[in-house]
Amino acid sequence: MSLFDGMSDILTGVHGAPVTHIDGADVETEVRAIFREDPEEAPDDRGNDVLTLRAYLAVPRDVAAGFVTGPVAGDQVVLADARRFRLLAAQSGGSPAADGFVYFDLEEFP
Repeated sequence: MSLFDGMSDILTGVHGAPVTHIDGADVETEVRAIFREDPEEAPDDRGNDVLTLRAYLAVPRDVAAGFVTGPVAGDQVVLADARRFRLLAAQSGGSPAADGFVYFDLEEFP
């Protein structure tokens, strides 16, 4: 047991919203998660820095483990505002808590 156990559930309850996870077999599962878009500089074709938005989803580890087939690259999430994203990669947030966040990098569908 860790001092941080339960914190991701509290943060998700306050800052999160329902999202729909769609796996490769088109099975939909609704979960509560935190969606963020943070500004990030990236080089363009000419090497100039341009400002882009990096989208990611923070999901408590115990919730992410409950996805039907497990969240894998290529799965999709749909936000409450109907925007659709593809999961690119997942990484642990490094929290020692059993329910610490798993962060998913996202790519928006056009």
